[in-house]
Formats: sequence, structure tokens, C-alpha cells
Amino acid sequence: MGLIEGNGYAVPFRKIGENYEATNGSGERITADGNTWKLHRDDAIYTFDAKGRLFSRMTDDGAGLLYAYDSDGRLSKITSLQGRSVDLRYADGANKDLIASVSSVGVLLSAYTYDQGRLKSVTFADGGMRVYHYEDLRFSRHLTGITNENGQRFSTYAYDDVGRAVSSQHIGGADGVALAYSSAGTIVTDALGGKSTYAMTNAGGQAPKISAITNGAGTVSYTYYDQSVDYRRRLSTMTDRRGIQTKHTYSETTENGVNVSVHTVQEALGHPQQRTITTATATGSNKVLSIQLDGRKTTYTRNARLQPVLLTITSQEGQKRELAYTYCEASDIATSGGGCPILGYLKSIDGPRTDIDDRTTYNYYPIDAAGCETGTGACLYRKGDLKQTINARGQIRENLSYDAAGRVLSAVDENGVLTDYSYHPRGWLASTTVHGATSGQNRVTTLEYWPTGLVKRITQPDGSYATFVYDQAQRLTDVTDTLGNTLHYVLDDAGNRLEEQTKDAQGTLKRSLSRIYNQLGQLKTQADAAANPTDYAYDANGNLRLITDAFGRSTLQEHDPLGRLARTLQDVDGIKAETNVGYDTQDRPLQVKDPKRLDTRYTYNGFGDTLKLTSPDTGVTSYTYDSAGNRATQTDARGITSTYGYDALNRVLSISYPTTAFNVSYTYDLTQSVCASGETFTIGRLAKLQDGSGTTQYCYNRFGEVVRKVQTVNGKVLVLRYDYTSGGRLRSMVYPDGTTVDYVRNAQGQTTEVGVTAQGGSRQRLLSGATYYPFGPSAGWTYGNGRLLARMYDQDYRPQSIQDSRTGGLEIGFGFDPVGDLTDLTPAGNPTPELQLTYDALGRLTALKDGSTGAVIDGYSYDGTGNRMSAKVGGATQVYTYPTTNHRLSAVAGVARTYDKMGNTLTIGGKAREYLYDTTGRMTQVKRAGVAVMNYRYNGRGEQVRRYLGTTNTYTLYDEAGHWLGDYDTNGAPKQQAIWLDDLPVGLLANGGQLHYIEPDHLGSPRVVVDAARDVAVWNWSLKGEAFGNTAPNQDPDGDGTAMVFDMRFPGQRFDTASGFNQNYFRDYDAATGRYGQSDPIGLSGGIATYEYSSSSPILVSDSQGLQGRRAIPARPMTTQEIFARVEVPYLVRQIQNYEPTFRYQTVGPVGYRYNNQDASFLRDILRQHEQRQSQQCPERINYGSTPSGIPLSRHYSTERVDRNIPISLVDYIANNVPGRPERGAMNHYDPINDVTVIMGRNGVITSHRGE
Repeated sequence: MGLIEGNGYAVPFRKIGENYEATNGSGERITADGNTWKLHRDDAIYTFDAKGRLFSRMTDDGAGLLYAYDSDGRLSKITSLQGRSVDLRYADGANKDLIASVSSVGVLLSAYTYDQGRLKSVTFADGGMRVYHYEDLRFSRHLTGITNENGQRFSTYAYDDVGRAVSSQHIGGADGVALAYSSAGTIVTDALGGKSTYAMTNAGGQAPKISAITNGAGTVSYTYYDQSVDYRRRLSTMTDRRGIQTKHTYSETTENGVNVSVHTVQEALGHPQQRTITTATATGSNKVLSIQLDGRKTTYTRNARLQPVLLTITSQEGQKRELAYTYCEASDIATSGGGCPILGYLKSIDGPRTDIDDRTTYNYYPIDAAGCETGTGACLYRKGDLKQTINARGQIRENLSYDAAGRVLSAVDENGVLTDYSYHPRGWLASTTVHGATSGQNRVTTLEYWPTGLVKRITQPDGSYATFVYDQAQRLTDVTDTLGNTLHYVLDDAGNRLEEQTKDAQGTLKRSLSRIYNQLGQLKTQADAAANPTDYAYDANGNLRLITDAFGRSTLQEHDPLGRLARTLQDVDGIKAETNVGYDTQDRPLQVKDPKRLDTRYTYNGFGDTLKLTSPDTGVTSYTYDSAGNRATQTDARGITSTYGYDALNRVLSISYPTTAFNVSYTYDLTQSVCASGETFTIGRLAKLQDGSGTTQYCYNRFGEVVRKVQTVNGKVLVLRYDYTSGGRLRSMVYPDGTTVDYVRNAQGQTTEVGVTAQGGSRQRLLSGATYYPFGPSAGWTYGNGRLLARMYDQDYRPQSIQDSRTGGLEIGFGFDPVGDLTDLTPAGNPTPELQLTYDALGRLTALKDGSTGAVIDGYSYDGTGNRMSAKVGGATQVYTYPTTNHRLSAVAGVARTYDKMGNTLTIGGKAREYLYDTTGRMTQVKRAGVAVMNYRYNGRGEQVRRYLGTTNTYTLYDEAGHWLGDYDTNGAPKQQAIWLDDLPVGLLANGGQLHYIEPDHLGSPRVVVDAARDVAVWNWSLKGEAFGNTAPNQDPDGDGTAMVFDMRFPGQRFDTASGFNQNYFRDYDAATGRYGQSDPIGLSGGIATYEYSSSSPILVSDSQGLQGRRAIPARPMTTQEIFARVEVPYLVRQIQNYEPTFRYQTVGPVGYRYNNQDASFLRDILRQHEQRQSQQCPERINYGSTPSGIPLSRHYSTERVDRNIPISLVDYIANNVPGRPERGAMNHYDPINDVTVIMGRNGVITSHRGE
């Protein structure tokens, strides 16, 4: 028996007992069922009639297609279980077996013409035509090319004398492949000229199989079982280019009366890292029964229709986590008017929780809409269309109507918000309309397409748009925004981006980047605009092995036999900073050895949850979990246990501490009484935080945007209000004192003017004329009194100068070395340095020198990990002392420091400075000479919202992006309030609400404050001071005897006189030592040195949340954060694959580049969303663990986001509309207009971040 595929290939089947098994090793089975035959495949069950014609196709989720034939035996109709169908009409005469057209409910979808029985053209519903060519006179039926709907030749194919394909290419040779055949195999030459030789087995009359693939990197070889022992001739071994072997074995057994095929894969055979994966498949149905990876086993239980009814994960300790599925059965169908009208449709999914009902249910339309049969009205839905998805909290998403093709036309979310969709005649999404309170408030996103189906233009609800241009090979080459700025890609024949050119509307080049790829398609060299190169080399398996910067300094990376990063040696010929990583069989790091040779160790349960983290800095932290893998308890090194509670959607409800005053509770879905009409769209969103500081309440508009926040601390109420444009961009904010800040935007949605209106006062222009580099940073603006702040950037978008030429204004120039380190601080427009900066080979600042004499002003040294070992300050050298067992700074110049068991600084100089911490681990009090000088309280977002001593209070307010907005006194009156332009502070209301201008540097640190009325600088924090921020600001530069106290420092920091530290959101920064006072809350994910600030490069890197530095200037080749990212990413990918087995991931960087810290951050977010996701396509799934750094994979802090500055509406827009490029199973959607990347997994899970 055999099977003929739709593409013409034939697969032989061999009779085994009563059934037939495919001989190609796929495991596919054909079984007899009366007068029909059933083909069991992974994706569906196919039923054929006695004549061998396909009769039906049924998938696991109950969806199905039925096939009907006319009297001539030709397929005439394909019908879904909902009753929708497509009709096939055939040509007349000699071509009567050829399809002439395909239509649905009378609407023509495609029409076909033929020439001598060959397909000549296809015309689509929009009139577009694709033409097929047969130009080889030797082979009249061999396709030689296709002309696409644009009328351009898209592809060309050529054949040898016996009709075998010898080349395939797009226009101009793009994506070209050439094949040369011999009796031994085939040589394939790709578009880059790389050759891969495929050697074939001696088949002995059977179809040959590949025995080896050899390219420029080496050979991958394959062996197969002999036909005498395995008629399928299945794969026996695979040996990679490094000589690492993977062994495959097969066996047959019986389990519970079921015949089972067992496939065992031993990876890294014979090495200490050897890993065994065993998959058991039911022989008769070809359905997976279980997958075992060492100690963890995943088991599938199925019903008679072979649908999964129970998924069980069993750990090596014998613990279980289960998902249960129910389906529409005959009894459900018999219930009149019920929501389960079709046998086998998914009815519910019961999550793994055992303490609460976490079931998601699905309801379907029981009958067709009235107009479907009569034809007298609209056929809004069909029997079996999904009507409602009801999550475990009883919240309902409802689809109101569908089009004839089964695409959703109208849907209502849990908050009652209506969204309409329209489609192109060819089925592509044409528009999305999210309804406002009135039609004038609707947000409409439209898409236009080229005739080929490629996206041509996307127009956002505010009218801003992006246009996309492609070459004839249909590869993206140009992006143009509303203002006429362009982003141009120069591609090689393989589609790699060789150059990126960013130009303004006048065509002037503003930014450029170039790359060179080797013949294997791996990134070989990346060069900046000045052609300074970074070179990359790879091992035989394609793992990145060596990174060499423009100075010739190298970082070596070694991978273990399973391809995991095992060793990193930074600055191979100098510092030799070595980091080593050991893993378990599930790619989870067990041990990380830092350059100081100290170990961080991890212990896991069988589900991948971190049970214990042993750190040289934070001591031993232990964890327990509930049945869904949510963290149940956490006990830190101090012995303090925090307990977590969750609702049925696995959203954290509470965090309880031994000191109950610090407990945190989270309220969702419930509209708060403080929310006005139109602000009540709270379902599915955080509504209230109650914590040790007080309460925070949130109100949302129908688009999911926060429009009101009410913060109540110690009885003082601060109200912050937001308003948005139709594009979801901030239009205005109303501060607690009634001051309104408004933002005027250009056609691209960028802020061009900021206005300030005090309550009851007239509007003042804070700034205007703001301009931007194309797809880049701000080029400057004019303050309200005419001061111009010009911000010049080079063609790498590194700052050249920031200049306010008026007296007292910020005026600074920048110079960089070939590796991108900031080396010169000069007068604006003058290349002569006033100060010079030097760095070691790891990019850590080592000296600040006088520009004219070269004399060292400040100097620093470090160990391999990144701990500062000495500092020369003011001519005196201070020695830094550390224990051999950790990275806690024990003394500076003989002044001792002590720590608690989790690494928090307790004292500096004995009683001189003492720090007390609450049960949450946050600094709660400071003492000097034994006397309390300040107390602190934090909210559930981690923000310090209250400082107090006695009855004197200061209350602090942040916006939703974490920007400091203001301090308020004991009575709630404003002391100072900040105004922001994106992430740059530009205005200050102080001294009774008087307007001041802030002039920020390239990082966003304030450097000058100008009194707007007097036009004089009243505060100055020189960029030429001590680099780590240990120089105090000049609080009276105008010399009028009045000090301007302003505490902003580096991004996210505010100086606290009482503690002597800069409060930095989640931590406290000590500018005197250039370190944090606490170890990093996110562990090694923030870098291998957990106390280090911004990779010890404070003028290049900032850390606004005290968690992980972000480089504001194009990055160096390698950082310690990226080292650990290369450890964490494979683990995260494997965890995601527990939910989505086909998920693959490639770094968002260039082809051939390895993972970085952003990749780890994105993947953590993908995994969190997998665990929390409650949508109609993907109900809740099991939580499989926590990250190696100990971060819970369920998001316990509502503010942990990849980028909190990106509006929800913008993420949705990009994910649905911006063209994506595949990245190993995910789609990477980069929107250059908004400089935002959205990564969407194959199942639609979304993460977002700024930049490409």
C-alpha cells in the first residue's frame, strides 16, 4: 500500500499485523475501519473511502474538513464542520480534470488558465495575476519561472539533461541555489558561493539516504539501521562537525495492552553531559504517549477520538502537575441550545491548580445565524463557531460575528470593548477598529498591500504611517516614515543585511552600519560608520567562539558537547577573566563560577523550579511552589519567609511577611470608587495595590491605558491623571496639584512641544521645536525663553555634542575610540579634550585624566569579576578590601563595612552610618551615630514613596514608566515636580511652582537647571566631575546666596542626604564607591558582578531601575551580563518548548551573533506570558519553573516589564501589522517608525522592547 501526497510524492506503507506503517520512519499508520482507511499523522487523522479518496480530516482540537466529489470522481467541495465551504469548478474539454476556479458562497477566490494542460496563470480575487513559465524546450512541462502579481519575474528554475533541477533563484541571483549531481551525491552551492556536499548511502535498491553533509566548517555524518534489522532504515547515529555523536535506538513494547514504539535519543554520547530523551508513541495511532527527559516524564492520556484528555508532568520525585481537557460529547450536543454543538470540540481546560478551580471553558454557537440558510440577511456566524471564552475568573471574551471564510469580524473583550476587523479580498487583515465611546473616538489601524501580498503601508489611528518597499525577490529593502525619513537595507544574495543606511527626508545620511558574512552565512565582521570592525569566529558547529574588537582584544567562548556556553575568557591575552558554567540535562545552570572563582549554585525540582539558590553574595535562598509552579514561599538567607497567594488566573494576590505591616495585596478586575465614568475598564488589569506604604489605585480607559492613579500614603492622597492621543501616545498629564503638562506631536507622533499650565493659570511653553534624528534620538529643542539645546550625534548615533550656548548652559563635546568607549570630553564643537577617559579591556573605566597634561585626576582598578580594587581620588589612593569568599566590600581605606546574611550593607564605619532593612529586604531606616535620621517606605511596585522622620514626611510619586514625578511635603503640597520628554527630564516646577528648565546629558542625567524667568543657571552637576557621580552639584552657580537643592543624579537615581546613597528604584547606589549597597535582586541576570554599577562604565551605561545596565551608546562586543545571558537563554528556550514544542529562537542580533542580555530578558517575558496567558487560542498552561537566577517565572511584581514606556496599543499594532521576519520559530517585527521590536512566538505570545 502507498500514499500519494498532494505534491506528487509517494510514500510506501508496509503491512505490520493488521495495519500498515510508513517505510520512511515517520511512524505514520494506515488502519482499516470497515470500508474506509484511516491515516494517523501527528497533525490529524485522515479518512479515505474505499476508492482511496480523502473523505475527512480531523484534528485534535475537534476541527475538521469534509471532502466531496462529483460524478467524475473529482474533488468538488471542501466543507468545514461549521458548514463553510469552498467549491471547485473544472475546465471543459481536454482539461476537464484541471481546476478552473475556486469560490466560496459565490465569491471567486481564484481562477486558473492552462496551456497544453500546464498551469499558465492564476488570477486572485483582487485581480492580481501570477504567470507560470515553461521555457525549457527539452521539458515542456518543467516549470522554469514565475512572474508575480507586480508583473515582475520572481523566480527562475533550470534543469539538466535528464530533467533534474540544477538551479533555483530569484531575480538577480537572490536566494540562488545550484545543484551538481554525481553517483555519490550532490553538491549544493548557495547564494553566497558556499558549497555543501551531500553524500548518499548505497541504497541496495532502496531510496538512498544522506550519509554526510560537508561544508566549509566540516562534516555531519549519518548512519542508518540496515534493512535487515529495520525495514524503515531509520537513523542510527548523527555525528556533528565537532565529532559529538547522537545515538538513536528504537524498540517495540506493550503498555496497558497498547502496542508502543519507543524512540530513545542519546545526545552527546559518551560525554559527561550525555542526555537521554525517550519518546513512546502508540503504534496504532502514531500519537505520542509519553516523553521522558531523564527524571521528568510527560504523559498524554487520550480519548477514543485520540484527543488528549490529560497531560501529566511527573517529576523525578514522583510529584505531578496535570492539565485536563474535556470535549463536546454526544450528551452535550443533545442539549438544546447548549454551547457545545459539534462532537470533539474543546469544551474546557482544567489547569494544574489543586487548591482552586482554574478551569477555562469554551462556548460555541449552537446553530447558524438566521441569515445563513435563508440568504435574506447577514450570515453572522455558523454552528460551531467559537462564541465565548470564559476564563477561570468567569471573565468572557465573545466573538460576535464572522465572515464567510470564518474570520472574526467583530469581538467584545472582557470589558465590553468592541473591536471590528475587515479584510482584503485575498483574506489579509485590512483594518482593525477598536471602538471608542463615540465613533469619533474609534482607533482605526489600516493596512495596504502590494499586489504580491507584502505589506505596503501601515497607518496608525493617529494618521502616522510607515511604508515598506521590497526588491524583486520580495525582501524588505526600505522603510519610510510619515516625515520622509528612510531606512535602507543593502542585502547580499542570501538576504543578509550588509549595510543599514538611515537618511532624513532630504536624503542626507545620518546613520550607517556595515556587515560582512562568511560563506556559511555567519556574521564575520560588523563595522561602525567609521569602519571600525568587530570580528567573529565560530566553532565547527556554528557556535560563536571568538569575538575580536577593533583593538585586537579577544573574548573566547567554549561550548560543551550539547552546544551550551561552558566557558568564557574575556581579554584572552590580558585580564583573562574566566567564567565557567555547568548544567543539568535540562539545560539549567547548576553552577556558575565567576572570575574570582566563586560559585553560584542552583538546585531544582523535577519541574525546573529553583528550589535553592546558593550565592556568595546573598547566601542561601530557598523556594517552594504550588501545583501550578507558582512560587509559594521564599526564605532568604536571613531566615525570613515570604508567602505568595494567587488567584485562579495565577495572578499574584498577596505577598505575606512575618511582619504583617509589610504585606502586599493585589486587587484585579474590580473598578475602584475613585474611577470616573469612562475609566472603569478594569477587568484583566491591576486595580489596587495595598502594601506597607498605603494603597495605589488604577483606572483604565477602554483601550487599556492607565488614565488615573490614586496613591494614598500615610493618609495623603496624590492623584495623577493621563490623557492619550488616538495613537495611544501621551497627550497630557495632570499632576496632583492640578498642574497640566501637555505634549504637542508631529505627524510621526513625536513630541515637538511641551506646555505647562498651573491650575487656574495660563499655559507656559516649556519647550518647542523639538526635532529628531531619523529613527533615532532627539536632535534638540528650544526652551520657552529661547534657549536652544542642540544635541548632535554622529553616524553611529553616538553623541558628538550637547550645547546650550547661553551663559551657564550645558556645553559638552564627546570623543570615542574605535571600540566605542567614550574617551574625550571636550568643549562643544572643539576636538581638544579637557578630560580624557581610559578603560581596561573589559570596558571598565580606569582613569579620568587632565586633557592637556594627561595627569590622572581619578583612577580605578578592578578584579576580573568587576569589583573595584582601588580608587585614586583627590591625589590619594584608596584600597578596597574584600573577603575571599564573596564580593561584599569589607573596607575602603580602612573604613569597615558590614553586611547582613543576604548581602545588604548594614554599617559603614561602625556607628557612623547604620542601615536597617525590613522583612522585604528594602532599606527602612538610616542611623548616624546611633540616632535614626530617616525612615523609608515602599509600595508594591518597589518604589520608595515615603521618607519620614518624626512627623515630617516627604511623599514621592512616579509615573507608570518609573520616572520620578515629584516630591510632596507632609501636607501633600508639591515641593518639586519633574517634567519629562520621553526618558529625558526637561522641566522642573520648584520654589512655589516656578518653572525651571532641566538640561539633560546623553544618558538622561540632569546637568543644568535654569530659572526660566531669570534665564540663569541655578544648579549645575558637571559631567566633568568624578565619573561615578561622587562630585556634589553646585547648588548656587549664580552666586545669589540661595541654594537650589535638586537631588536627581544618574537616570533613575535621587540623592538621599540621610543615607549618603542615591536611591535607585530597586536598590541604593553608593557613588563614593561606584557600587550598590545591595546585591542585584535579579542575580546574575544583571551581570556577573552583582554589586557593580553599570558595568563600571557610568558615562556610557545607565541603570534606571537598579537591576540591569542599559548602554545608551552602541555596545561593545561583550559584557558580563551577556555572558550569563548565553547561559540562561538555552534553558529558557527549553522551558518555552514545554508549552510550544516547535518554538525556536535566534537572537534578535545579526545572523551568526550569539545571545545577549536582551534575549534573556525577552525570553523570560515570553515564558511569563505563557504561564499567565488567558486567551481563546491558548488557555492557561502549567508553570514549569523559575529562572536560574531565582526569578519567579510567574510575574510577582506587576511592574516587571521589558519596557514600560511602550503603549499597549502600539505593541498590539506592531504585532498584528508590521511585517515580520522569521527567527527560528518566532517572528521578529521591527517598527523603525517607533523604534520598537515586538517578538511573537508561533502561538502569538508577544514580548516587546525598544530598539531593533
